Amino acid sequence: MYLYTVQMSNLLEKISIKFFQFRLRLMTPKYPKIKGDPKITLDCLGSIYGRKYFSPSMLRSSPILVSGGVGEDISFDIEFITKFEAKGFLFDPTPRAIKHIENAKEFYGSEPNQMYSDSGEQDIRSYNLKSINSSNLNFHSYALLDSPKVVRFYEPLNPTHVSYSVQNIQNQFSENGSHIEVSAIGPKEVCELVKSNQIDVLKLDIEGSEYLFLSSCFESRIYPHQILIEVDELHFPSFKSRKIAKKIFSLLTSNKYQLIYIDGFNFTYILEKSARSSQYYEPASKK
Repeated sequence: MYLYTVQMSNLLEKISIKFFQFRLRLMTPKYPKIKGDPKITLDCLGSIYGRKYFSPSMLRSSPILVSGGVGEDISFDIEFITKFEAKGFLFDPTPRAIKHIENAKEFYGSEPNQMYSDSGEQDIRSYNLKSINSSNLNFHSYALLDSPKVVRFYEPLNPTHVSYSVQNIQNQFSENGSHIEVSAIGPKEVCELVKSNQIDVLKLDIEGSEYLFLSSCFESRIYPHQILIEVDELHFPSFKSRKIAKKIFSLLTSNKYQLIYIDGFNFTYILEKSARSSQYYEPASKK
């Protein structure tokens, strides 16, 4: 009897695992295919947690970086600005992100004296801020959305996590939950702050608001040359998340963006029109 009970328990556990895997497959959208091109090079900057892949061969001289959702790891942004003599515009209304940037300002002009952490919480002293100043790193405590408005910004379910969400993505898109109110802006307002609609690299990690922001970008005829997007819906599998992720992939494809790399839930896209232009085949910097 004992052996039978153990066997049944093992069988039920296997069935449960198989069912979970099957349900997960149903809730995970099919990824778009990567299109390789020998003319398009790839590089990676940032910590293990904050790393992003992009194409240096697709950068203009003194490129513009718009980075939405920076949290407590701005390693990619710092390295990109330094390596390519770029102008960076960072956006995040998260309380801990605001504090992180304020702390970083105190170390502008300083070299790092320790290694990056593997977590998403970097010590300011791990950044190479020697070339960083208030002219090449601009921070704004706005959420990125489709248009200017005041919105609810929901706290993460785990209080040790840094990321808030307008969409309450961690709680199945519920309209209930602890939150603060923050100001959001759309792509047009971002371009007004940047003083250009020519964005070389758009990095998005905005906890479920990516589709709204990108839709408004394209409706306003704003087409960043590269889009580095973390599809946050994939972290929280559900049928609604699957639907939104599919819409993001479809939106980028229909607006002539080409997928060139996938790293976990991070997707690197380039604008096909830019890829065909010879002016982008020379790296902006070889530092």
